[in-house]
Amino acid sequence: MAMGIQPEELIAEYCDLEAVSGALQRGDAAAADAEIDKAMQAFLAEEPDAETLPLFVNCLFVVLQYHVFYGYLDAKSLMLGESSDDRAALQQDWDVWKTGGSLSDANWLSDPAEKEAVLTAMDALHLTAADFDEIPAPEICIPKWQKKTFGDFELVTIADAEITDDGGLAADPDPAGKSYVLRDADGAVYYLNNIRKSAVPGGLDPEEEHLYTADGRIEGYTGTQLREIEFEIYDGGFIFTYSTDGTDDAAAVNPRWQPYEDWVQQRIAGRRSRQAAFLAKYRAE
Repeated sequence: MAMGIQPEELIAEYCDLEAVSGALQRGDAAAADAEIDKAMQAFLAEEPDAETLPLFVNCLFVVLQYHVFYGYLDAKSLMLGESSDDRAALQQDWDVWKTGGSLSDANWLSDPAEKEAVLTAMDALHLTAADFDEIPAPEICIPKWQKKTFGDFELVTIADAEITDDGGLAADPDPAGKSYVLRDADGAVYYLNNIRKSAVPGGLDPEEEHLYTADGRIEGYTGTQLREIEFEIYDGGFIFTYSTDGTDDAAAVNPRWQPYEDWVQQRIAGRRSRQAAFLAKYRAE
C-alpha cells in the first residue's frame, strides 16, 4: 500500500466503485456485493501481509460508507437523521429488519418510505447500523477541552464550559490577589488562586481588560498540582487555557473526558470486530 494515497484512490485500484454505486441505484444488492467480493479477491491475490490486509479492509469500509453509501443517499435525495435518538431508532429498525420483522414508525430517514431500500443498500455494502453511531448518546459527556501539541507539552483550552457558579468572579472589578472557586454544568471545579493580570507572551490578547492568570487546578481536567491557568472573562462566559505534559491528566479526579474516551474505544473495538468478521470469510476460503 503506497504511503500518502487516499482511501478512495486505493480502493478504486481494486474495486469498480461506479459499478457498486450503479448496482445500489438499481436496487441490485447482489451485484453490489459481487463487486466488493471481486475487489477482495483481487487484493488477496497479491498475498498481502498480516499488517497490510486489515489496513486495506479498513480503507474499504471507509470508502463504502463515506463515498459509496452517502453518495447513494445523495443521489436519492435522502438524509439520515442527525440526532442521537434518530441513530438509536436506526439501530432498532436494523435489528428488526435483520430478523424479518416490521419496521417502526420512527423517522430516522428523511423519507420513511425508503427505509427498507436504504437498509438493503447498507447490508449490501457490509455495513450495519452500528457503523453510523458517530453521534454519541446524550448521557455521554463530550469533553469541552481542545488540545494542541507543541513539542513535549500540550496546550489545553476550555472554551465553552457552562459556568453555573463563578463565586462572584465575573462581577469583581479587581480580582487581583484573590482566589475564587468556580463550578460548571459538567461537574468540573475550577480553583483559581492568586489571580493577577495576564501578560503571558503568545497567550490571549494581553491588552484585554479581563484577561488574567491564576495558580490553580481544575478538578475533572487536571491533577492536583498547581499550574498557571490563563483565563479570559467575556460577556457571558469564560475561556481557560493551561499547559500539560500529558502525564498530569492521568491524575485527574473524575476526569470529564473518561466517559467519552470509553465510548470512543468501544466504538473502535466494535468496528474492528465487524471488519474482522468480514475478513474471516475470506481467510476461511
